[in-house]
Amino acid sequence: MTSRIFQVVGAVAPLVFGILSLSFVAASFASRDWVRQDYFPPQLQPLDWKDPQFTIYRSPFILCSANPSKNGSEVIRYDITCHRFKITGRGQTACQTPNETTDYTSVTGDWRMCQQIHLSGNLILAALVFVSVALATLAALSYVFILRAVRGGQATAAPAEESEEAEITAEETSNRRYKGSRGQNTSTTPADLTAQQRITSPVVIIFTYLLLAFLSVTAMCTFLSQFYGILGLIQSQPDNGIWASMSLGSVQDQQTGDLHHAPWVQGNVLTIYMSLAWLFSALAAGAIGGSWLGAFRSS
Repeated sequence: MTSRIFQVVGAVAPLVFGILSLSFVAASFASRDWVRQDYFPPQLQPLDWKDPQFTIYRSPFILCSANPSKNGSEVIRYDITCHRFKITGRGQTACQTPNETTDYTSVTGDWRMCQQIHLSGNLILAALVFVSVALATLAALSYVFILRAVRGGQATAAPAEESEEAEITAEETSNRRYKGSRGQNTSTTPADLTAQQRITSPVVIIFTYLLLAFLSVTAMCTFLSQFYGILGLIQSQPDNGIWASMSLGSVQDQQTGDLHHAPWVQGNVLTIYMSLAWLFSALAAGAIGGSWLGAFRSS
């Protein structure tokens, strides 16, 4: 019974990990919280920076900005608006070089920064395509391997139950050996059951190895997208360089007035979602290698 449970769990594990990987890759692609930047009132010192007045976000496809406004009490409040840009197209992406915009705007970046941001966005898009194809393949193959695990557990449990119900006499054993020597033994041994359950379909075998490749590429693309996202959206992002070269709290935003801002830092996507995305892709591939591939080998 314990062996049967482990077989079923091993057959189900790749599908569970694949679903989780797709979920986190899709969340990374859709989320705006790749990096974030907090803003604080100018009268506060960095030691007093606890609750930001507002926070803006950025991703390879989304750019947020703060729009100041006043209510009846003359208190300035900031409305955060986010705009989603196209994946490709000259002058239509979330990072554009000056010769594309013909002006310096919030989407303007140098050639290095835009290259890194575009690489990050293209890689997470590629990961989403590969993991979607992988999950479709995974769903179809899971039926085959889960069904095999369930039937295999039932088949191998029967001999143990029969051995507890009756004893085989020495004469019967001798007769069975005699018949077996003449090719008349019709009993099924556990080894025979395993051989019968071995998967020999070339379609299943080929698509299983293709599935391993899809999951591996997904993990690699997500990992590289995370790497280039940190480079383009944090290391190359203005004005993080000024922040690093000046004393804390000295940098002020030119668009929102005298507000002091913190540096760009990693958001939920670069710290959590993408890490879990490539991790679950790798776990799905590992579960296939440790469980499913054993069905192709003969005992």
